[in-house]
Amino acid sequence: MSLRRSLVLLMALLLALGWTPRPQQPPGVTLTVSRGWVSSLSGDANAQFTVTVRSPADNRRSDVQDAIGVLVRNLDLGLQWTVVAPETGPDTGLFLATVTVRNRLSGLQPGEVGGFHLNTLEVSYPGAPTTRVRVDDQPPIVRVLSPQPGAVLRPGEVTLVVEVTDALSGFPGEAEALQANALRNQPGFVTLEVGAQPFRPSALALERIPQGWRVRLTLFIGGPGSVVRLPWSVVAVDLAGNRGGPVEALRSISTADGSPDGLSLVDANWVGTRSDYWVGRQVQVLTGPARGQVRTVASFNPQEGRLVVNEPFVDPAGRPIPIASGVLYEFIQTLLLSVDGVPPVLVSAETGSWWDPTAPPGQRLKRQADARRNSIRLTFSDDSGLEEASIVPRIFRVGGETPIGVQVVDIRNESLPTPQRLRPLDVFLTLSRPLPSDALPVVAIAEGIKDKAGNTAPSGQVVANDGIGPGLTVTVDKTLTRDSVTVRVVADEPLRSAPQLVLGAQQDEAGRVAPSAPLAMTPAGGGAYTLQVSGSAHPLGNAVPQRVNVLVQAVDLSGNPGQAGTASTVGLSSITYEYDPVLNGGKEPIVKVGDIPLESGLLPSVDVTDPLFITVDWSAEGQEYPGDTHARVEMFAVDVRLGDTPVSSALSTQDGRRYLVVLANPQPGDYLISFSGRDEVGNQSLSPGGPEITVFRRVFRLQAPSPFTIPLTPGWNIISLPFAPATRAVNSLLADTDVDMVMTWDGVSGAFLVARRNPSTRLFEGDISSLEVGRGYYLRSTSFRPLRLTPAGGGAGAPAPQPPGPLVLRPGWNLIGIVSTARPTPLSLPADAYFATLRTPAGTPSWSRAYWYDGVTQTWLSITPGQVWSAGSTHPCTGGVLSAPQPAEVCVGKGYWVYVTQEGVLVP
Repeated sequence: MSLRRSLVLLMALLLALGWTPRPQQPPGVTLTVSRGWVSSLSGDANAQFTVTVRSPADNRRSDVQDAIGVLVRNLDLGLQWTVVAPETGPDTGLFLATVTVRNRLSGLQPGEVGGFHLNTLEVSYPGAPTTRVRVDDQPPIVRVLSPQPGAVLRPGEVTLVVEVTDALSGFPGEAEALQANALRNQPGFVTLEVGAQPFRPSALALERIPQGWRVRLTLFIGGPGSVVRLPWSVVAVDLAGNRGGPVEALRSISTADGSPDGLSLVDANWVGTRSDYWVGRQVQVLTGPARGQVRTVASFNPQEGRLVVNEPFVDPAGRPIPIASGVLYEFIQTLLLSVDGVPPVLVSAETGSWWDPTAPPGQRLKRQADARRNSIRLTFSDDSGLEEASIVPRIFRVGGETPIGVQVVDIRNESLPTPQRLRPLDVFLTLSRPLPSDALPVVAIAEGIKDKAGNTAPSGQVVANDGIGPGLTVTVDKTLTRDSVTVRVVADEPLRSAPQLVLGAQQDEAGRVAPSAPLAMTPAGGGAYTLQVSGSAHPLGNAVPQRVNVLVQAVDLSGNPGQAGTASTVGLSSITYEYDPVLNGGKEPIVKVGDIPLESGLLPSVDVTDPLFITVDWSAEGQEYPGDTHARVEMFAVDVRLGDTPVSSALSTQDGRRYLVVLANPQPGDYLISFSGRDEVGNQSLSPGGPEITVFRRVFRLQAPSPFTIPLTPGWNIISLPFAPATRAVNSLLADTDVDMVMTWDGVSGAFLVARRNPSTRLFEGDISSLEVGRGYYLRSTSFRPLRLTPAGGGAGAPAPQPPGPLVLRPGWNLIGIVSTARPTPLSLPADAYFATLRTPAGTPSWSRAYWYDGVTQTWLSITPGQVWSAGSTHPCTGGVLSAPQPAEVCVGKGYWVYVTQEGVLVP
């Protein structure tokens, strides 16, 4: 077999097996990219890569620069772009394109493609193998191992240890490459900067770790007795160009107000440091109106610690605002190397001062007027602040005694709205017993107190300053007066001047006080002072009852204020007295016979009851002023007369406020009652300077009770008993009427009960011998003579009063009466309220309609639940015309047929 035939057979076999011949590549076509990773977020050269294509076949003309199109495909998004690659020069056959990766898909310019974190871009050109570029937008991780953030070091050898890692584009695997990239400022390097001095990889101890490097730098900083503050930072740039730094940041608090133009921030902590330490660093404000704003330091004034930024800090409206003192801020990706070789020194002590971390910002340091006698404040001088673990009670002695508690505080920075314990220099000691007001104890410390750098404070002692105000003991000779009180004050130490007495009348039940002008007290010897308060010296004058708050203020020889009492009348520490110059607040007592008021100059008529109750109400005595605690009145000289004849009466009270005058078996006629009263302080008159004793007089007329009249018409009437009458016997009740037949419905038997008047005896005979309250009755009358009823009496011999009994209603029609316990008896009651107990389990009315019979018109009238009578209609119970819409009412003394859908109990 010939060679040619063998090749043909081999080709056929390969084709049958699925082999596809590749087109022959044009000779000399190559494609390369400048880098394998880019960052789409950087917006600079790190978002770009260069594509180089060598294609002699595309060099079509030797006298001009040709151009080709390179295809860039985003494999994750399924999108592609063609980027023009111009020839580098005439007749070179070398084509170059710069591709910029943007983290967006819209608004792309020529040469730009879209790519996001972890996207893969495929670059291709016909005739050349494809290549890929990946997007990495995640910065490297920087961990500071030493020194720990916030640590303060001793002078000498200091080692910085940092780890940088990156799981994607990463770093070069060789130290030489790190150094080369750092020199050329190309992606893939690590540098440290201490102060203003950069340290490139060649100056660092480098150790390869998984996905990154461990970096060490050893320096010698400071000397004995020196204090050094150096900002330092780590710059780590991965191969994609992402820049990373430590998560920790140097935080501080402004110590003075910045310039009004918003271009500066002042921090005295940086006074004396070099300008190049700070220029170029970014600061971010963390509190205040400019919170969250980031600026770059453009210049620095080392004499003031003033950081000048590149553009103003602004308020929400875009107006420049100054950065005030006390604002928390940080240097982004910057740490502080703090070296302290100076031990802390005890500077001063003050008695009485204490720290309240729960108080509002700016009010947490308590001293002088708020002093505590068992507390003392120690202030130290130190650059780095005290090490809290070294502050224990046994190190201290106060007047030879060991305190029972210690509290370490950074007063300046913990007074801010966002407390920061950055540099604690104060120690508050709690003592086991209170100090005298003028105590100046010796405070001694033993060796053992350390600062954050480990420097040990020497033992020593200071004499405490007096920070406790004078102790004042106040007594008021009377808590209730009608004229004057004497206030006496005793101070437990010499005073700069006589105490001031501030009186104030209580304004409301919350104890608020309106203080009056201070009154100077008079020395009485032995540290005592007195002042008599009388007449117009009372806050509201001598004519107005008032509860008075007593507040005494004084200053000792050291200038410490002290006080006794409080600014309000509430609390155990308050001191008060009550000034009451009049009886019952100057108001007449309220006098009633039953429910009828008795007023001066009027002669009301009252129905006789037995017994008759007259009430005298002195409640105004306990309401004379806010905070009135004296409400009792002694009522005396009670005299009751019928005409000129004295009437026996009994006087009683349960609380000294409301008195009851009881008349037994009173007779009709005109009465006069007179009496007087005396309050707890002895006032017997309604006005200051008035009569020694005020005699109160009231008159009233007793009359026989007026009967309740139920009109009757010839024929049938449906009525009910409106109350429990003196008798319920049918022959007595109806004796003075022309009724000849009585009927009522018995719901149990389902039949009417009937009684008829015997024409001969004039007595009723049959099923009904008495009428029951709550039932409805048919009365047949032969005339218009009405039925007159009188309530049962309540004399001493009468039975105990009973409420109207409940009435059980059965499903269907029920004949009921309308009852009232009010006196005088009303003519009508609201229907919905009267039938309120007739409800279904769902809470809806179980009565659907009620009928009553009008004997005059011989017609039935009805009402329904929720019915409202219209304006202009006639009220069926009173006969009056309604001037406005009114809910329907039932007539007292009438009988009603009521339909209920289920069994219920009617409670009048």
